[in-house]
Amino acid sequence: MREKALVLRKVNDEAELEVLRGSACGSCKGCPESSKKKRLIVWAKDTVGVESGQLVEIEMEAKGVLSATFIMYLFPLIVFLLGVAGGYEFAPLLNIELKEPFALLTGIIGLAISYLFIYLNNRRFEKSQIYKSKIVNIIDKFSK
Repeated sequence: MREKALVLRKVNDEAELEVLRGSACGSCKGCPESSKKKRLIVWAKDTVGVESGQLVEIEMEAKGVLSATFIMYLFPLIVFLLGVAGGYEFAPLLNIELKEPFALLTGIIGLAISYLFIYLNNRRFEKSQIYKSKIVNIIDKFSK
């Protein structure tokens, strides 16, 4: 996946970038960040020798994008559904007559646990090179 970004600063072999949202991304209502018009700041490995103020093209491997999507969206959904199914099946064993509310509660607890897992492992995910973007091309060679 390739995106355009503006180099904010360079530190050693990495650069802090502001990702420029494309027309499709900028108007998408699916992302809460686009509706707030918040800047998306990322760090990327500098493989081409950039300077502050340059417009560059960054790339993240499809494997990393798909893995991050799974971790943030599918993993919590799967845990929620397993919690609901487990709560529904175990309610009679625990002599709970209101199976549906109990199932919903166990699903919500599972969802909370999945987000806690993601939060606690965030540093490990950040260190993994699979999620790291790299600068592949300088689009505008003129700096500020």
